[in-house]
Amino acid sequence: DKVFWLFDIKISCQGSKQEIHFKNMINGPTLKDNIDKLINSTKSLVGTGKLENNQELLNNVVKEIQGEKQVNINNNPAYNAKPLNLDTQFTAEYQMDGKRTIVPLLILLPVCLILFPLLTIYIILLVTQIIKLNATKYFVKNKNMEQQYNFLSKKNVEFSNDKITAIIFKENFIDICFNTCSIHFWSIGSSENIVFSNIKKTENLYESLLSKLGIISQESMYQLDSQFKISDFFKSTIFITIFVILLLISLAFATILFSLFFIIPIAIISIIYILIIIYKSIFYNKSKLTFFNDYIYFINGIFFKEKYYVIYDNIKDKSTTKFPISKSGSIKFNIAGEHVIQQ
Repeated sequence: DKVFWLFDIKISCQGSKQEIHFKNMINGPTLKDNIDKLINSTKSLVGTGKLENNQELLNNVVKEIQGEKQVNINNNPAYNAKPLNLDTQFTAEYQMDGKRTIVPLLILLPVCLILFPLLTIYIILLVTQIIKLNATKYFVKNKNMEQQYNFLSKKNVEFSNDKITAIIFKENFIDICFNTCSIHFWSIGSSENIVFSNIKKTENLYESLLSKLGIISQESMYQLDSQFKISDFFKSTIFITIFVILLLISLAFATILFSLFFIIPIAIISIIYILIIIYKSIFYNKSKLTFFNDYIYFINGIFFKEKYYVIYDNIKDKSTTKFPISKSGSIKFNIAGEHVIQQ
C-alpha cells in the first residue's frame, strides 16, 4: 500500500459492526482532511435534549443510598442528555517522552546480560520502543483526538470528541520520576482505544483535555468511599478462603504426623495471604468514587494510579454484587462501548 500510495479508511458509527470502509483509495490524506472539515463544520447532535433538574434527581438518589428516604426515580422530572459545552479552541501536539520510554529498559540491561537467554527478547523490545518513540505522534484538534503511527506502515486513529465516552489518566511510580503520564480515550463502537503513551505532564494538561469533553471543575455532590474490612474480604472470597483454611489444616496435620518440613509451605501461604490482605486494604482505602453534577470521577491504585472521568450520559449500565453473609458488596459501572475491558 505504501509503495502504491493506497489507503484504507474506516469510519466507525455507534454500535459494533457499524463501519463504513473505503478500500485501496488514492488521495487518502485528502479524504481524511475533508472528513475532518465536515466534522468541524457540523453541529453535534449529542446533548441536544433538554435537561430537567439533574441536581434534584441526584440529591434524591443520594438520600436513598443513605437510607434517609425511599425514592421512586420515575416520579422525578425526566432526564435528557445535557447539552455539552465542548472546548473547540485548545489544540496541541504530543510525543512520547524519550527518557521515560527508554531509561527503564536500560536499567533492565544488566539483568538481561546476566540472564543471557533474555537478551534477544530485550533487544527486540528495545528496538520496538525506539521505533515507536520516533514514529508515533498524538494530536489534540479542535473537535478530534488523533493518534498517528508512521514507520513501515502508516496508521491514523481519530475520535470525534463528542463520541469519546471516557478519559483515563494513568500514572505509575516511573511516571512520577519523569513527570509523565499516559492518557486513554474510549469511544463508543470503536474496536480500539486511543492511547497517548508516556507524554510529558505539562501544567493544566488534565484540565485542558477534560474541557475538550465538556468536563469542567465542579464541587462534588457525593463521595462513595470503599470501607474495607478484613471480615468482608474473607466473605467476598469465601470459597478461596475455605480452600486456604482447609489446605493449612491439612499441612498442619502433615507436620504433626510426618515431618516439620511442612511448616515451610504453611509459612509461605500464610505470608502471601497476609501480604494480599495488606495490599487490598491499602488499595481499597485509596479508591474514591465521587459524583459531580455532570460526571463521575473514580481514582484507584497505589503504585499504578488510574483516574477515570465519565459523563453520566455515557454510563450504559451498572451492576451490584452483595457478598455472602454480609451487608457489603461491590458496584460496577459499564461505560458505553463494546469493549469488555471498558468497565
